[in-house]
Amino acid sequence: MPIYEYKCVECQKEFEIFHTSSGLDSVECPKCRSKETKKLFSTFASTSYESASVAGNGSQGCCGGSCGCN
Repeated sequence: MPIYEYKCVECQKEFEIFHTSSGLDSVECPKCRSKETKKLFSTFASTSYESASVAGNGSQGCCGGSCGCN
């Protein structure tokens, strides 16, 4: 199951939830139990890219230097 990030409109708490895409309309804040939540943009892709850059092929970065990662 994918991880989704949310922010509560009522108490401003940010939290993550594992659930199927069919459960997206029933997200409840774990702190105040409000159903007024907003889905946040996930940073997973950005984090994966940074990890690939560090673990890439030596001083040439993740792609041999063509993307400016070195």
